[in-house]
Amino acid sequence: MSSTMNNLLLHPIRLRIVSAMTGDRVTAKDLAKALPDIPQTTLYRHINVLVDGGLLQVVDEIPQRGTVERVFGFRVPPSLSPEDLRGLSKEEYQQTFTLILTTLLQEAINSLNSLPENEEIDLLGEGYQFSQMSLNLTDEEYEKLNNRILALMLEAGKNRASEKRKRRIFSYLFIPIIETLEPNAT
Repeated sequence: MSSTMNNLLLHPIRLRIVSAMTGDRVTAKDLAKALPDIPQTTLYRHINVLVDGGLLQVVDEIPQRGTVERVFGFRVPPSLSPEDLRGLSKEEYQQTFTLILTTLLQEAINSLNSLPENEEIDLLGEGYQFSQMSLNLTDEEYEKLNNRILALMLEAGKNRASEKRKRRIFSYLFIPIIETLEPNAT
């Protein structure tokens, strides 16, 4: 994996930091609160890697009792482009999927573990949603749908945290399926 974006995003802690960033402004303190299981020194080290790599930038500095608290925002959208993925081997794609799915699974486990014990829980009411369906799309239809989803995600990603807003992780995958059945003629 040679691209800078691959090196930045395809690391378990950095992927979690990027996932934890809500809105377009976040402090290290905000990230530490959202990711309490990551030691503070480790968190700061990986934030600096993301800044040095060009994914994050300092968008503001707030004086705090003799020091300065940096506010971070994305310099570029946190997404792997076709150029970032071009040339990956099958094994590297498998590693990428494993990392992304493992990180997503860990976020789900952390979220479920934060719910009250010994109490009936309405997962849909809490905001958990599971969807999967098979779509028949031309390459053009696939590209159009993917671009619409990405645009919606980027738009919603600009929302600032508030008491009315819950932090949610939205993730989606497109996986092409090799057809073993003849297409239905209808």
